[in-house]
Amino acid sequence: MATTKEQLIAGLNQDLALELGAAIRYLQQTSMALGIDGEEVREILRPDIAAEMKHAEFLADKIVALGGRPAFKPTPFDERTDVKAMLEYDRKLEWEAV
Repeated sequence: MATTKEQLIAGLNQDLALELGAAIRYLQQTSMALGIDGEEVREILRPDIAAEMKHAEFLADKIVALGGRPAFKPTPFDERTDVKAMLEYDRKLEWEAV
């Protein structure tokens, strides 16, 4: 079955939502990561925020190029305050995204 342009745009918008959600989640986590482990987490996640935003920009550009409209609606996420829980949650979501 051939994929229509609308289906492709819808799929790209789903990916866009995931990228935006990840960027916001990482930003929240860098703000909430406290203590000795928190500094290391902040150092790890800061570059990921920029990378996720670059991915989002790329996807938005592709959606527009296909004649669509980017839906800037990030996927919701559960906030974690414990550093270990943050990293486990991130790992789980990354595996689901693959």
